[in-house]
Amino acid sequence: MTNSKREVSVELVKIIAIFLVVLCHCTQTFRNDPNLLTEYSEIFANYRNSFSVIDSFFMFVFRTFGHLGNCIFAVASTWYLSEKSNTKNKRVFQFIIDTFVISIIYLIIHVAIYGDATAPYLIRNIFPNSYANNWYVTGYAMLYMLHHPLNMMCENVEKKTLLKMSIIIFFLYYVVNFLSGQEFYYMNNFLMLIVIYILVSYIKKYNRPFCDNQRTQIKMLLISLVVFGILLFAKFFFIDTSFELYMLNNPLLLFIGFSLFNVFRNIHMEDKTGLILKTSSMTMLIYLFHENMLFRNLGRVDMVKYIYDNFGTSLLTVKVLIFTIIIFIVSLLLSLIYTNTIARITGKIADYLTVKFNNFINKIDKVV
Repeated sequence: MTNSKREVSVELVKIIAIFLVVLCHCTQTFRNDPNLLTEYSEIFANYRNSFSVIDSFFMFVFRTFGHLGNCIFAVASTWYLSEKSNTKNKRVFQFIIDTFVISIIYLIIHVAIYGDATAPYLIRNIFPNSYANNWYVTGYAMLYMLHHPLNMMCENVEKKTLLKMSIIIFFLYYVVNFLSGQEFYYMNNFLMLIVIYILVSYIKKYNRPFCDNQRTQIKMLLISLVVFGILLFAKFFFIDTSFELYMLNNPLLLFIGFSLFNVFRNIHMEDKTGLILKTSSMTMLIYLFHENMLFRNLGRVDMVKYIYDNFGTSLLTVKVLIFTIIIFIVSLLLSLIYTNTIARITGKIADYLTVKFNNFINKIDKVV
């Protein structure tokens, strides 16, 4: 991606997306959702009971921001990957190696602080990609490997056929699954990335004027935000619905993510300092540093427990926002250090593995 005005605005919305993801994850720690952190749920039970209604509502809202950020990333990735005609194997190896190295770094720090690591933590941190400790990183790597075949399918299938496919998958996953609150049709987060890829590819290919119309996109964004806000308010205070608003198959998150991306894409911006482009280039590393399994389940929990013990639960929303900003900045600084040190070594390893892998594929291709 070159440093053009339009691309700078896209990089800015990606920074917003990763901040939303960090905010969601930090909120989950403060809420200590029993479904996410069962071993600490009893410790935090009394704190949860003392949350004010306003703070509880904002915690409820913030939790939806994670998949909103993921939707923005998925839409942005689709927009540019749909134009690619090949797959850079080095990028895949870089994802895998960086995830492994950062996971091992955290494991070493954990052992140094806590003295040891249980077998499940040990195994999952040695094989972070196999266990999808950070599901979006693993999911994106898989999507990246598949984007070329997906592009060929969208390019070669007739418009009417692709439209039918788009309508069917939208109805199944964004209507039936969402309203029922169930995960029918083998739904999972990776499959939802594929669904988003197909939907966005179709709209971009056959309705580009709709995407480029700034007024239309702003209207779509505002309407989606208003409807989403009404549903959030109604579900929290009045209605116990079957559907969950924080799930990736929430159509409103897709509408907001899609329109927000296009609104920013159509804005002309400059980045004279290079700060936006530099920060955006490290979003994946920010994700890995702030959401490593050991830090998420132990380190971050201890930090939040310290905050509760020493500062109580008053003004919790403010505490969460400050805590999120601190975690975001620290993760950014760690990513910057990693990029200028260890990443140089992992980059050379990725180059080496790419050459070996390509040679292996060429040999297989000649035989088969």
